Amino acid sequence: LPVTVLVIILVGFLSIALIARIALKRKETALLAAMARVDKMTELGNRRAFDEYMDRLKGQEMPSDFVFVQMDLNGLKRMNDEHGHVAGDEMIEMAARCMRSVLSPFGNVYRIGGDEFAALIRVPVDQVEALVRQLETAFEQAKGAHCPEVTVSVGWVRAESRPDLSLEEMGQEADRRMYEDKRLYYRKRGMPPSCIR
Repeated sequence: LPVTVLVIILVGFLSIALIARIALKRKETALLAAMARVDKMTELGNRRAFDEYMDRLKGQEMPSDFVFVQMDLNGLKRMNDEHGHVAGDEMIEMAARCMRSVLSPFGNVYRIGGDEFAALIRVPVDQVEALVRQLETAFEQAKGAHCPEVTVSVGWVRAESRPDLSLEEMGQEADRRMYEDKRLYYRKRGMPPSCIR
């Protein structure tokens, strides 16, 4: 009888240990999957998360309050060259904090490249322009220990204003408008068009 009791206790202990290990492995797997979709520097969604979300939305009719936003930092290379990469990294992080604080309540924000960002958000039509101004104000007010300023070119398209565009075409149009904003930024500062990439 004592051997049987010991075997039962041992089997019970091993079963509990196995269940705990499986639960831990599942948590680790979920954490790794989440980490694979988050940009480490900015804590925004990364390119993979953006592409997966775009794939889920493809072919769907966008609701009238859907807004596709494209953003690109101005002068990151110059910031790195003149103030060092610590300042450039700080510029990226500050811009991301501004985007997160202003845009995240309305949807998803992603870092899709080195200095390129996108947001897929839902905003009442009459609030889009005010939201963009709020974002621009956040960028203007951002100051860091190493980075003296954050300037970001922004382009956006509302589904309601361009129902003829597919999701991909909305992204292209937002990108085109973002580059118009970038050209205007460099022109105002008397910088040559070659500064625009």
